[in-house]
Amino acid sequence: NEEHTVSQCVQAVADGKADLIMKGLISTSELLKEVLKDKYNLKTNYRMSHIAIFNIPEYHKMLTVSDVAMNIAPTIEQKIEITSNLVYSLKKIGIDSPKIGVLSAIENVNPKMQSSVDAHEVVSYFNQEKLDLEIEGPIAFDAAINKKASIIKKIDSKISGNVDGLIVPQIESGNILYKSLVYLSNADV
Repeated sequence: NEEHTVSQCVQAVADGKADLIMKGLISTSELLKEVLKDKYNLKTNYRMSHIAIFNIPEYHKMLTVSDVAMNIAPTIEQKIEITSNLVYSLKKIGIDSPKIGVLSAIENVNPKMQSSVDAHEVVSYFNQEKLDLEIEGPIAFDAAINKKASIIKKIDSKISGNVDGLIVPQIESGNILYKSLVYLSNADV
């Protein structure tokens, strides 16, 4: 029974027997409905976000992408929280100084393209925080994951071709990226 399995997983996290829940094929709304029940006492003041972890045959290391499933159209403040969750999670799995790309379709700020403005604001926030990470944005997907692309575009990037995590502008682009990686790049998730 799917409902019972979800309940057991959430209870394991609540009891400290597990650190995270792997979603699998259950709908996000069904999982969240269970996670947010008062009986588990898992609610915090922090934003919940989804992190997809990919092993892509053509990429030299694990790649994470957030948020492709929970936060539909995050504000700048919410993107900061989503980025904080990703950085925290990467550090928990042993990546001491994660390289994060905040995605847009372009690498410069264009007021007509909100994702570029948001990416710039998120990066500015983290640069002021002086945390142990490399974060750049706005950066396009090609320049984030491929050093040759950044060279061709004449982008001076410390993360290009070696990014650990990507922050997507909103759920639509994240979901499209997720499915593209799975179905066109044979990524394991």
